[in-house]
Amino acid sequence: MVLLSNYLQSTWPKVILAGGVAFIGYAIYFDRKRRLDPCYKQKIRQNRKRKQEALNSNVFSADFPDPKNPLESEEFFLKSITLGEELLQAGIFHLSNAVVTCRQSTELMTIFRQSIPAEHYLLLSKSIPAARERQKAALERQGYGQSSVRIEEVKSEPTSDAAEKKFFMLDDEDLE
Repeated sequence: MVLLSNYLQSTWPKVILAGGVAFIGYAIYFDRKRRLDPCYKQKIRQNRKRKQEALNSNVFSADFPDPKNPLESEEFFLKSITLGEELLQAGIFHLSNAVVTCRQSTELMTIFRQSIPAEHYLLLSKSIPAARERQKAALERQGYGQSSVRIEEVKSEPTSDAAEKKFFMLDDEDLE
């Protein structure tokens, strides 16, 4: 029995090693065969082009309807308005999240004031308090609480008759 046990102990590592070498050899063989294929680069380019075209066509495609058909035109109009509003809301949501997590939120809001239309800037400034609440709730869920993170208010220049408030996050490390 002892002789059989020693034989198995010395054989299994060799079998495992041989299987590993065979698998690596198999992978190298097929990789070389694939790369030596004369159409390989062409297939890669076609796949990349097809993926890029699919991405571009899905996001910003606009198959305009026949202008002589008022029903199709109205449906296209309503669909475009809805999609535009949804994308605008999603953009405002993400921009407000960026503002509340930015360490220089006042400067970021100044940049936004200069770079985005006034209507969008107003929507962004109105969504900041909700983003601050989302951030506060997320930090509490993660166990940070009020001891390590404080959210403060900063007044910015007025965009209309009333001054809008901007919010940003300070870590205790920033105060040292």
